[in-house]
Amino acid sequence: MIMKLNIVKPKIPVLWLDNWFIWKADDAFWKKIAKLVLEEKIIILDTGQFAEMLERYSDQSKFTDESKYTLSIYETIAKPYISIDHSSFLGRQTAVAMRAYAEEKDELTINFDDLFDPLIQELTPLLDFHNKTYGDKWGTPRNFKGLSSDISIDWTAIRADVIAKRETLSVRRRKELLGMHDAIKNIAMGSNPIRKKNLVDFYIKKWKKNTENTELNMMLEFFKSNYYQEIPYVEIHSWLISDLVTGTRNHRPSDYLDIIMIAMALPFADYMIIDKDIRSRIVDNRLKLVAPKGHYQTKLLQENEIDEVLSKL
Repeated sequence: MIMKLNIVKPKIPVLWLDNWFIWKADDAFWKKIAKLVLEEKIIILDTGQFAEMLERYSDQSKFTDESKYTLSIYETIAKPYISIDHSSFLGRQTAVAMRAYAEEKDELTINFDDLFDPLIQELTPLLDFHNKTYGDKWGTPRNFKGLSSDISIDWTAIRADVIAKRETLSVRRRKELLGMHDAIKNIAMGSNPIRKKNLVDFYIKKWKKNTENTELNMMLEFFKSNYYQEIPYVEIHSWLISDLVTGTRNHRPSDYLDIIMIAMALPFADYMIIDKDIRSRIVDNRLKLVAPKGHYQTKLLQENEIDEVLSKL
């Protein structure tokens, strides 16, 4: 089925800033941004940047007065629009897609408001404390950032396998899109009760809640369908990860968190300032992510273009 994607965005323009730009921006920039935010002419969207900055300075001895100042300004400006973690967000988009699948709709409606949840956001500092103090594994953005080195090692092995097999971008992306389907199917057929509880039972409950159905095979069909694979987060993430592991440039540990943050923000942002390497991947027509070739009406700005955009607002 050909799916129509309906993205509900706020009426106010949304700007997303990569961390490297946040750290180098000067007072004049932040004053201009603060004025526009107060006048409700722009929204600064955070999909993990603040958590990444906190993790960067988890060693307080590295925290200079200048970095504290920048962190404080950014938090104040972005705080109304600091998103939930990527797992919770993907869960919300998956629930929408499950309902559409069950009702045989030909449209997916994805809402900007699904990025936010005051309760989850209020609990995140507590969950981060438990992760650090007691070794818990709550899926907060900061916890994921702390795991990024381990994830990078895993993807190094995957990339080596991809290169050895000479997988193309399209072949790799197909594997990425079927990743959830294959994981649930394999674990359901396995004998590990903990994995079954954490993955299979978790999604069966979500499936039942959104479709009033409990059949594993029907749920697996959903995860193979366009309803799941055209969820914006899934589509964007699968393209960027596939391009990363089939490409020629060696990746950095930070690439995986960057891709997650971008996959959350891209459908809703009017303007984004992105790391040069990932920006070149997105604007490459073969990925077909941004207009005119792709779904998303997002302008990927160069660093020297932001002042002109802000002046017009």
